[in-house]
Amino acid sequence: MALLIVAISIFTAFWISPPATDELLRNTLLLAGLVILSSVPVGIVLAVLLYGTDLPGRHFFRMILIVMLFMPAYLQVAGWNAGFGLQGWFSRVVLLSEATAPLEEWRGAVFLHAVIALPWVTLILGTGLSRIPKHLTEQTLLEARPLRAFLDTVLPLMVPYLIAAAMWILVTTGSEITITDVYQVRTFAEEIYTGFALGDNLTESQSRTLPGVLLIAGLSAAALVACQSLTKSIQPTRLTPDWTYPLGKARWWMGMLIVLTTMVLIALPIGNLLYKAGIEVQQTGETRIRIWSVFKCIRIVAESPGQFAEEFGWSTALGQLTALSVLAISVPLAWFSQSWRTIRMICWAAVLLGLAIPGPILALGLGRLFNQPDSDWLFHLYDRTLVLPWLALGIKTFPYAFLLAIFAVRQIPERILEAASLDGAGRIRQLLAVVIPQILMFMASLWILAFAISVGDLSTSILAVPPGVTTVAIRVFNLVHYGVEDQLAGLCLLSVAGFAGIAGFGIWLASIGSDSHR
Repeated sequence: MALLIVAISIFTAFWISPPATDELLRNTLLLAGLVILSSVPVGIVLAVLLYGTDLPGRHFFRMILIVMLFMPAYLQVAGWNAGFGLQGWFSRVVLLSEATAPLEEWRGAVFLHAVIALPWVTLILGTGLSRIPKHLTEQTLLEARPLRAFLDTVLPLMVPYLIAAAMWILVTTGSEITITDVYQVRTFAEEIYTGFALGDNLTESQSRTLPGVLLIAGLSAAALVACQSLTKSIQPTRLTPDWTYPLGKARWWMGMLIVLTTMVLIALPIGNLLYKAGIEVQQTGETRIRIWSVFKCIRIVAESPGQFAEEFGWSTALGQLTALSVLAISVPLAWFSQSWRTIRMICWAAVLLGLAIPGPILALGLGRLFNQPDSDWLFHLYDRTLVLPWLALGIKTFPYAFLLAIFAVRQIPERILEAASLDGAGRIRQLLAVVIPQILMFMASLWILAFAISVGDLSTSILAVPPGVTTVAIRVFNLVHYGVEDQLAGLCLLSVAGFAGIAGFGIWLASIGSDSHR
């Protein structure tokens, strides 16, 4: 069904697309296809090693992948551009050129999207591995070698999860603007942002953007169909396999491979930022010598909270406002959608809306509703408050919060709900007296997730915030176009530490919530 929806969406988008926008459609699909080809094979290997073998340290590396999910695209771009962009240290020191770089245009866009997609692919496929029965894998191991058993038994059972991962990449790649704007790859989402930044409005650009919006909407619907069919069969109390393939003598070699991959994905971009934050240029006669100073690096990072205090303040305020609002509505809706079909249909429509509408379109559409000079109070909300970015970020964050809330609600043992029902408790009383107390830790995790998503968002907030409001995401995005220098590197390092702390706190809360239901 998901593949059929994808095919129909692509055909419809090309059918209604004017000739001038065909290139945008082709670029969007080509970029997503290249990212799938780059990330899915690597994700299969990582998922098998981290979820289906006795690899040493596999639990730690899974946590690393989860932390990577929290890192927004603008930090990834800054980290990699600091080393391998046009003004990165590798381009200057090794290539001795500022005109060419390893990461530019299509190379940079595909690579960065693949890096961001890899943790998602690995975790989705790891979930698929957790669903394979132990007796089936044990029987296959008795009859064939581990590699043959994987190819004959495990891989065919992972096909639905491979489709879900591909759909997810199509949606996230097709609606993202940070990477494509920095590397100047013209996709529909990037074109929408560029057009509005140059002064277009919704009416003027409707014929140009409608095919892309329909394409992303169709891809989002396909992703939801694929993911929803999979989540129905997931046992929430078991997210890792109860079986493992023994690696034997290759166990430590595979461990070194995972360590190397982790260093490439995490240590290298952070190292690039550390280098940029600590680099100093000293004049010796007519020669300029670059040296790296650990003291300057520490000073630049330590000065970032004060130097960018306003940006951190706006990001925190907007993130907290969005997170608390989404938390307040997603849990009740997830609970009532389990028994009331109308609410369920409305919620899934809202999920599709949040995933499908590109951030710039959503921000400008809501802006038209509030930008009414004849209405003093509407114009005040539009021009002097955070109501517009709050609503826009809430719509974009709701899909993730709602899916996590459904997962949390399904964690509650059925016997507890049955006992409450026998005592005469209705749905509202069960929500207040049973559901919320049972999932308090998951609600805290949901709040952390919603906060991280809203703080890390750029495509929606950049066109929604009122004059005078600049978040960390917007500041980094504006500065990264001019190269990653020491102050920007310090801001990014501090942001990376903050997102890592948020991710670690969320993981800890989720683990407590899971243990309480076992």
